[in-house]
Amino acid sequence: MNAVILVAGNARRMGDLTARRHKCLLDAGGITIVDHILQALMKNGIKEVVFASGFRERELRQHLSGRYSEINFRWIPNPVYNRTNTSYSVWLMKELMLTDNVDMLLINGDVIMDHRSIAATIQAPGETVLAVRLDSVDDEEVKFRVDSSGKILEIGKHIPPSQAAGESIGINLLSRNFLPRLFEILERRIKKGNGANEFYETSFDEAIRSGEEFFVADVTPFPIMEIDTSEDYYNALKTVVPHLQSGGMA
Repeated sequence: MNAVILVAGNARRMGDLTARRHKCLLDAGGITIVDHILQALMKNGIKEVVFASGFRERELRQHLSGRYSEINFRWIPNPVYNRTNTSYSVWLMKELMLTDNVDMLLINGDVIMDHRSIAATIQAPGETVLAVRLDSVDDEEVKFRVDSSGKILEIGKHIPPSQAAGESIGINLLSRNFLPRLFEILERRIKKGNGANEFYETSFDEAIRSGEEFFVADVTPFPIMEIDTSEDYYNALKTVVPHLQSGGMA
């Protein structure tokens, strides 16, 4: 299994917090956001990590230099990170992932979490699984609808909050059997439409509508939050970080 961590974006919505540092290098209880992610991966035995990089890549490389000797880091830069969205960064993983022929654990690099959310995702029933919080949501969140068996019926920001079962939290286990189909959808949308500026969940939604099966992993009981704004960050410091379980190395 390869963990792919999306860290290309320049975090415009974070204001002064990211004026001089990468968002994933913000402190979250004595260690950075990316360190929490890497510790969670190591705790679950995942040691192949690919960064979809762009903004402040050098800074992130310097932070990781000399750390995590057990992890094999690879980097695939997004050269147009400042004018593309997550779909494009994921599409850039095509050659590496199809060559490696393994499952992909796709993680948004701004999620504060511990190892329990990763474990819940990779242990959940189903080949392709999205970590979700079953809670009330607002218009801005990536929302989903689900049937009684836990199969996702629809995903995206377009879903009205009143119809949503909760939010997708940015941890996605994508089966190696599904990846060729995902990259096919991403490539078509990027080359023939506005796909380069879409969130990757738009391609997930197309795949679901065409018959691909996606299931949920409920991570509601665990401390986890995706950091989109400075308000999210300060809220996470109070409500999420104090409840994280240490993964070991700082």
